[in-house]
Amino acid sequence: MPKVYKPDPRGKRYQKPNKSDLANAVAAVKLKKMSYREAESVYGINYSVIYRHVKNPEIKTQGGQTSLSKEEENLIVSGILFCAKWGYPIGRFDLRLLVNGYLERRGKKG
Repeated sequence: MPKVYKPDPRGKRYQKPNKSDLANAVAAVKLKKMSYREAESVYGINYSVIYRHVKNPEIKTQGGQTSLSKEEENLIVSGILFCAKWGYPIGRFDLRLLVNGYLERRGKKG
């Protein structure tokens, strides 16, 4: 079972921008109707957020790039469950070695 992320209650909470306002701000900047700072004041979204979405629209909001596809993850999970059914425990280190070996055989970086 993966560890569930719990944010630090003392940490700073950033306000998530409204998706429609962000899309409007990005479109206005791309069409050169207004600058980043003008879009910040009009839409109430920090200029660095607008800049990031203008320059890199494909970036997802959470998580990074994964080495394994969903099918490969499901294949490994089914193998682990099969080992558990046989009574062979797999620890963290064993799992890391298993995934690393799989990635090396497939020619991927881990």
